[in-house]
Amino acid sequence: MKSFFKNNKKNYQEYLKTQEYHWSVKNSKIRNKFEYHAIINHIDDANIFNKKKINGLCLGARNNYERDCFVYYLNELGITADVLSVDLSEKANVDIKCDFNNLPQNFANKYNFIYSNCLDHTFDLKETLKEWKRVVVDGGILILGVSSQNTEKEGLDVDQHSHFDKQNCTLINIKELETFLKKEFKSFSVFYKNHEKTRSLGYDREFM
Repeated sequence: MKSFFKNNKKNYQEYLKTQEYHWSVKNSKIRNKFEYHAIINHIDDANIFNKKKINGLCLGARNNYERDCFVYYLNELGITADVLSVDLSEKANVDIKCDFNNLPQNFANKYNFIYSNCLDHTFDLKETLKEWKRVVVDGGILILGVSSQNTEKEGLDVDQHSHFDKQNCTLINIKELETFLKKEFKSFSVFYKNHEKTRSLGYDREFM
């Protein structure tokens, strides 16, 4: 994994300011609701959501749309879902305003699932994933969305990746990510969206 800010804490305030700006230009963006439906159905096939009542977090949510999609489609499965939206901007219309790299201490071992498609906006991806691991209950699941636009391409130098900059500040190595997840998490799911070949959702998952 490559970090634009080189995982250097001296750059952390600049990182926060940049992500605040990124929210200001992207805060109204929403994805097709059927992507969330497909994600939930895909995971339900593996009997991960086997409780009648669960709670979860949508991290880097921008607004409440992701939260509402998860609640709606989980309710369709007969599951009562308490899902919270999280974003760092003070102006965001979300449930909790905080930096998802450093979640509140009282979140520890509290949530059945975490969803995020913002790995490219983490300050230090591996440390942030460890932080998310802290708040997932034993038997819970980490659900990640990864775009091909934000992954390392073989044969390209770092500066040749068009979606690697201050805003999209983490360049993801898929193999390295999966190796890390297998080591750190009992259960996770990675959904990979290939922008180069198709606009439809592609899947890649591991359940442990």
